[in-house]
Amino acid sequence: TIPAPYHFTYPSIGVSAVLSDMLKNLPAAMSFLKVSANYAQVGNGGQFGVRNASYTFYPGAGNGGIGRGTILPIPGLKPELVKSYEFGLESRFINDRIGFMLTWYHSNSTNQLLTIPLPVGTGYASKYLNAGNIENHGLELVVNGTPVKGKDFSWDVQLNFSLNRNKVIKLSDELKSADLAGGDQRSALPRVQEGGSFGDLYAHHWLKNDKGQ
Repeated sequence: TIPAPYHFTYPSIGVSAVLSDMLKNLPAAMSFLKVSANYAQVGNGGQFGVRNASYTFYPGAGNGGIGRGTILPIPGLKPELVKSYEFGLESRFINDRIGFMLTWYHSNSTNQLLTIPLPVGTGYASKYLNAGNIENHGLELVVNGTPVKGKDFSWDVQLNFSLNRNKVIKLSDELKSADLAGGDQRSALPRVQEGGSFGDLYAHHWLKNDKGQ
């Protein structure tokens, strides 16, 4: 579905080092220490059949009829692209009885395929649009330990913690917000809007005076 040259390159690179094997002056209680860093690009070729107009045959009287799709095609479709990098730290202590893994990450997603409404006079209900720069960053922490370790019995415990922050940096010059799903006056509507987070819910509320009535 992507225009010529019909191929794209998504590079990635990663490095890591086990410092506990390289450094000889680490504390005696530290049995393992590792650091890592990664960068990657991944892509999505896009939805099939959005670069050209689609037509549907409807059987009927005579020779039937043909109906055109209601979404304006996007001949210059671009692949969705996600650029991400992360840094990690892993360490274990007291002969691996206790340890942790800490990862910090950051990613930006661009060229998402969105649809926006069009005036009725265009002959279409909506059109496709490559837009968006959505940022995600956060951290993940895993703490593990072995409180009891014997010849015939051992007890391992693990605690996980994760935190993610999401922000819509930009959609496009002609689109500042877009609804992700249908809704009515009685329900919240998921929406993506510049400056907000992906999937924020918007809803109506009762109008009140200065006294809160």
